[in-house]
Amino acid sequence: MDLNEESRLGGHPERLSDTPSGEGMSDDTMLRFSKQEESGTSMLALALHNAAQGFYVFPCVPEGKLPAIKAWQERATRDPARIRAWWTERDPVLQVTREHAYNVGIRMGRFGDDGWCVALDVDIKAGAKGRESLEALDMNHGEPGWLDTFTVDTPSGGVHYYFTTAEPMATSASKLGPGLDTRGEGGYVLAPGSVVQSRPYVARGGTLRGAPPWLRDMIGTPAPRTRPEANGDAVLDLQPALDRAARFLSQEAPKGVPEGQRGSTAYRVAARIKDFGVSELACVELMAEEWADTCEPPMPFEDLAESVAHAYEYGQRPIGVDDPANDFDPVEDEDLVAPKPKPLPFTRPALLAYRNPPPREWLVEGLIPRKKTTLLMGDGGVGKSLLALQLATAVDLGKTFLGRPARRGKVLALFSEDDTDELHRRQQDVCAAAGAGLDDLAGSYWWTADDLKDGAHLMVMTASHPGGQPTALLAKLLRAIDQIRPELVILDHAANIFAGQPNSGPEVTSFVNRVPNRICVEFGATVVMLAHPSLRGITDGSGEAGSRAWNNAVRSRLYLTRPPNERSTSRRILQVKKANYGPLGEEVHLEWRRGAFHVSTPDGYEGEDVPEELRGQILNAIQAAWDAGDPWSRAAQAGKRAAPSRIHSQFGVPLTIARSLIESWIEAGTVVSEVFDKRNERTGLRVVSAVA
Repeated sequence: MDLNEESRLGGHPERLSDTPSGEGMSDDTMLRFSKQEESGTSMLALALHNAAQGFYVFPCVPEGKLPAIKAWQERATRDPARIRAWWTERDPVLQVTREHAYNVGIRMGRFGDDGWCVALDVDIKAGAKGRESLEALDMNHGEPGWLDTFTVDTPSGGVHYYFTTAEPMATSASKLGPGLDTRGEGGYVLAPGSVVQSRPYVARGGTLRGAPPWLRDMIGTPAPRTRPEANGDAVLDLQPALDRAARFLSQEAPKGVPEGQRGSTAYRVAARIKDFGVSELACVELMAEEWADTCEPPMPFEDLAESVAHAYEYGQRPIGVDDPANDFDPVEDEDLVAPKPKPLPFTRPALLAYRNPPPREWLVEGLIPRKKTTLLMGDGGVGKSLLALQLATAVDLGKTFLGRPARRGKVLALFSEDDTDELHRRQQDVCAAAGAGLDDLAGSYWWTADDLKDGAHLMVMTASHPGGQPTALLAKLLRAIDQIRPELVILDHAANIFAGQPNSGPEVTSFVNRVPNRICVEFGATVVMLAHPSLRGITDGSGEAGSRAWNNAVRSRLYLTRPPNERSTSRRILQVKKANYGPLGEEVHLEWRRGAFHVSTPDGYEGEDVPEELRGQILNAIQAAWDAGDPWSRAAQAGKRAAPSRIHSQFGVPLTIARSLIESWIEAGTVVSEVFDKRNERTGLRVVSAVA
């Protein structure tokens, strides 16, 4: 790909042949850009493009802002070979090169060979007053044209203004005014073309100009570092540690902290993140991005950085002490002075009234919770592996699974019972049912019985290791998950990967917590593990295994079985036997047809059986509800607004078929789910194609 094609990559410097340099770069030294068009541009091409302009780039997680590599401050680069190595992966099986969807991070501070750069970040999310602060700054200090520089619109409605400088500038939050941040030395921004929550950063174009002197004076230079950043024994900023810190900030760290308590709370939060093996600089960046704005009012960057510095300087526990990647004994230093102990913080329910709780996440809505372990039970030969293969296909393609929306992502599957040829045959049928080809499965990775000739045990229970001894295969699996970062991990089958007593509660609990649940916690993946029920579980219809621990240690359990007293070999029932986040007892009736399961009803009614005239009436009702300002919802948890329930009650269509019908219309583009209530972030269904 020619990076000089302006129409392809949204503009390029006026002189790409010259290496950009920040030496003396001020108002008379400029790089020119035109408006960016992200459509069709790969993340690799965007990374190479920004590096050619003089920016130092590094990969960030897909659809997110967190760095995807450790020590990104030192490793950010303009080297094309290093960039290609980060953003590409060679598939040893298909002998093709695939590109990763990593977002492109730009390390602010360094620019060109010996220059510097800074970004002015205008924040308006969550009511931030960045736009008003920018207007005040312009009125009090600005000069004509000072904002006519390279400019990027952010997904949250904010703006990044890029400037070059002759010396490093400080990173700060709200120093120039509420909601007006700077990203300089030690900070980073996402490059235009990067995507967060399906919304891109979009470059307006413009000329990269030098920052005016008055702005440089107000921003200031970063404070000098006078002490080492980390314990020399610790390996810092590994991706699992950064992910763990991000989860801690979003799920456990106190929110709504009032002024007067922000400093002590920030100290405690930073001390916990320090335990994970996160460097001070990364901790400041994470807390500024994910936590500071949750305080009431938001915590200024300077105060945050000071509290973090105290946690890293005075904390008695060495950095990384709670990180599995670091193995060293805690050190004691009598010269370290800890701050005066503070009372144990509490979560104040009354403060939760001022913000909406985050929505519950599902891999498959109502069936499989995201980032948790789901146990798929079923007798031998009932079709568990086929159903798991259909789930993997739906996740890889971003299609529906059993008529329900599935979250799209990569899939890593361990199929210990079936060889590659058998899985190949099944996958062809599954792809045909999904209207796709095998070459569309770019995000699927298998280990089959052919790859596991030495055994599939992930943990072995022995007398010397009653809690379980991890195997070399488990280490290999964890490394693969860390590299691939799958959304879904399938473990088929529990009897093959667990070398212990299936009726022993302690052994089962240890195995589930240390293998599938560990994968969920450390890597943010969803695990679906297949298992056989006991004879008692088959007889009484519970579908349970020998020990109750199999049921108790997971958050969701599904049971695939045949209809009772029925001779048909093609019909199945998927029953929800445990659902910590949804109703129990739901059943999905399935019909095996042409190598795949299809949603049906107890009497054999299928989605294809809904007459065209009735379909038109349903679509008219959906649009009428939208026009009336009370639209139906795609979500099954929407109560009276749930579309499947409305279709069932008004038109007599079975719930499972109604749900499948809605999802097929959304996939086909006949119906879309859009936000109609921005304040409460509520969505509703709207018809976009002509109704017959």
